[in-house]
Amino acid sequence: MAKSKIADKTKFENIYEVLHIAGLFDSLGEHFSGKKESSITHLQINEYIKKIFPENTTDDYKKRIDGTISIFNEISKLYRITGSKNGSKISKNSNFNKFNNRIEDIGYRTFVILILAYGNYHELSNLEIINQLYAIEKPLGMIAFLFSAIQNEFLIEFTYKSSRVAEITRLKEMVPVKINLRDGHWLLICWDCKHKHFNQYLLHSITELKIVEESPKTDIEKFSLEEFYKNSFGISYFINRDPIEIKLTVPKEFKEKVKQRRPEGEWIENPDDNDLCIWKVITYSEDEVFDYLFRWNGIIKILSPESTKENFKKKLLKFL
Repeated sequence: MAKSKIADKTKFENIYEVLHIAGLFDSLGEHFSGKKESSITHLQINEYIKKIFPENTTDDYKKRIDGTISIFNEISKLYRITGSKNGSKISKNSNFNKFNNRIEDIGYRTFVILILAYGNYHELSNLEIINQLYAIEKPLGMIAFLFSAIQNEFLIEFTYKSSRVAEITRLKEMVPVKINLRDGHWLLICWDCKHKHFNQYLLHSITELKIVEESPKTDIEKFSLEEFYKNSFGISYFINRDPIEIKLTVPKEFKEKVKQRRPEGEWIENPDDNDLCIWKVITYSEDEVFDYLFRWNGIIKILSPESTKENFKKKLLKFL
């Protein structure tokens, strides 16, 4: 029986290798080389796979590469892996020119779903990320690379366009630890080696992603998702800002609906009104709480602090 379990695990890891090889055909290895290439050689794939799976004793992945090409081309309709061992890439089938997004292809999408299933099983990300990937040009290559970077603690860098201040920044010395769904947004959470703290970045705003070193020169703190978001109502996370405690009143008949949608915060009895519950939330950004209150059309109200009430009134006046 033990032998059977080991064999099953080996087969599963073999599939994971196939998914990573397909990801390298997708990205053309740019996350490892840092260059935009027109194709990728089988020798390059072999070297990158050894970095992704450093514990493997295999030096030659020729059969696995050939097998990946065969599987991909068998199930894909709109795209194919074309070329030779001296230079290959994923190319669009000329009979289906109207399709522009790779993830629209059933074969490509199958590879993406399989690697997401692996990531979900190993708590690297959530499976529901599939919807976000339509906004990314080469999602298979990007997700495969990020999973390998999380598992191997690769030091990476990337270009990031902040949605808050609309500025573009090159972020360096980052170690990814988790891809997470939060308040409808997909986020890459990283350990910032330079500033010694965790931070998060919208996945669709990340470009020019590449490995810097195969291992960081600094220790990484143990990551806890619950601890990371303990003072966040939405996706806000500010290093140098104190969180705000806000008390809201919610009619008792809506309490369960709110709790199902938003598990954050603490519920306490209202000593002044038996028909209302008090919902205490902590946030770095009042605006995230305000945006949520707008959805309830006055059903949920602000109890305290007074400064938050005044800020909410000022925001309302902007609509008049």
